[in-house]
Amino acid sequence: MFLAGIALLVIDLLSYGPFVSDYTRYLPAGTSGRRLFWGIYAGSVLATLFSCGVGAYLGALLPALGPVAATGRVSGSWALVILALSLIDANTVSAYTGSFQVIALGSMWRRFRAESVSVRLVPFVLVMAAGVLTAYLGVPVVRH
Repeated sequence: MFLAGIALLVIDLLSYGPFVSDYTRYLPAGTSGRRLFWGIYAGSVLATLFSCGVGAYLGALLPALGPVAATGRVSGSWALVILALSLIDANTVSAYTGSFQVIALGSMWRRFRAESVSVRLVPFVLVMAAGVLTAYLGVPVVRH
């Protein structure tokens, strides 16, 4: 289980690459690549380590509860609302970037018109639906 957790951390950090390349195109041309890399990498690593630290602490504090229930027990239900709202934001950015990947893959066979609303909206909805389905199927059902 420990190695699976480490693998998830590594995958999380590696999967951040498409996000970096997406929004860095708006930076000035004279932006230092070295400073940009370390700034983005440090932010990602620190956020991941902080989240893992909180999760490990809650897991040790309340081992009988799952992570969501432990967060609610320690912080109150308001924290769960904030976490849910942050997931909406994060998943929207993920679907946005994922839709660009789908468009890039599809453009290998057919050229798309960039101004077409359906070319932008359909891949976004499909990627978001795939993410929701994957999350839903990945959550074990608890039966009493």
